[in-house]
Amino acid sequence: MYKKWIIFAVLTAWTLGLAGCALLTHRQQIMALKNLGDEQKKFEKYVNRQEKFFDKLKRDIQKQRLVKGIPKTKILSLYGEPIYCKVSKDLDIPQETCLYRHPTRFFSSDLIYLEFDQDQNLSSWEVEPHHQRR
Repeated sequence: MYKKWIIFAVLTAWTLGLAGCALLTHRQQIMALKNLGDEQKKFEKYVNRQEKFFDKLKRDIQKQRLVKGIPKTKILSLYGEPIYCKVSKDLDIPQETCLYRHPTRFFSSDLIYLEFDQDQNLSSWEVEPHHQRR
């Protein structure tokens, strides 16, 4: 009986030793997978936050809570970063148009365009429903 326990202990130690060696030799790959998982969690958090921002902007427009004259900095703090902004100089007056859309529904999302005047205040907005686009 005593001999069986010694054999069991030796085999267990040998197996754990091999597993430890495997961990050491593949540590870099294991750490890369762990880092990838951590980055995935951060990305999911970011997308969820952007989705909430977009939904809030859409809801505020529908309930007529968005008003002209709001500074762009306030818009960014309320609704997050836009997908894209473009500066144009119509009649030598610089204006900026910023696009908001759902962060993951590229082709089935409503598009919201916010226009800012030369003082970076909200001057107008337009909602383009996804079913009206080609």
